[in-house]
Amino acid sequence: MFGTRGRNPAPPWEGALTLPSKRRQSDRRIASRGGTAPAILNAANEVAVNAFLEGRIRFTQIAEVIEHAMAKVQGSDEASLESILASDQCARDTAGQYIASHASQPERDQP
Repeated sequence: MFGTRGRNPAPPWEGALTLPSKRRQSDRRIASRGGTAPAILNAANEVAVNAFLEGRIRFTQIAEVIEHAMAKVQGSDEASLESILASDQCARDTAGQYIASHASQPERDQP
């Protein structure tokens, strides 16, 4: 089919999915810091994505919310369960407050 001689052609997006984006590189750098940084990143991301799915923020504002939480929440090098849970809750509160006070009503992002 289409000159592939019986092989399935690669999807046109195949190469694009393997290239790391700047955001993904940033996420890896944060996760590699250890301590509570990955918990802060994850908690802020969950709050931001939930707000997007509920129509409270635009898709493009997800990164803005995460960046704000990462900048404002004081992380710890200690990775005990207690410190991780405390950082997680602080990040969720910070992200939620930022969404409530700074995020504009979403206009449908254009495809």
